[in-house]
Amino acid sequence: LYCGRIDTHKGCAMLIDAFDAYKRAHPSDLRLVLTGADQLGLRASENLRYLGFVDEARKFALMAGALAFVHPSPYESLSIVALEAMAQGVPVIVNGECEILADHVALSGSGFVFRGADGLHAAIDAVRGLAAAARAEQGARARAYVIGHYGLDEVRARLVAEVEALAAA
Repeated sequence: LYCGRIDTHKGCAMLIDAFDAYKRAHPSDLRLVLTGADQLGLRASENLRYLGFVDEARKFALMAGALAFVHPSPYESLSIVALEAMAQGVPVIVNGECEILADHVALSGSGFVFRGADGLHAAIDAVRGLAAAARAEQGARARAYVIGHYGLDEVRARLVAEVEALAAA
């Protein structure tokens, strides 16, 4: 699953091409599902399912039911959507060119980092090979990371500390 603006700058053209190549090498019923604004002019394909915009409840349901959430962008400053997927307990597959996304994976102890099409293929293989217990453990670590670092109380405490520091300066 990918959710967001579907364009080259978000790494989506590479994702779609790499996924098509993966499917040619590994025929299966696996599909790439995309939601959001299509800036690429997606074409119908047996490997790709484009849902357009979906409401938040549907997005969270798609995340929770996905084999993995993939974020191919090399340019992110936080990635709310990746954190939302992690909070749903789904493994994330992120572009290692983006330090922020790679840090989310490293700090949570959950997910997979790729570089290039071959790396994406290896990450897809890895997530497909997860046993149920390992998948559940990864999901629990991802959710705990999001709640522990981005929950309301944690964010509020950091904001208060920043305001107090500015007021004291």
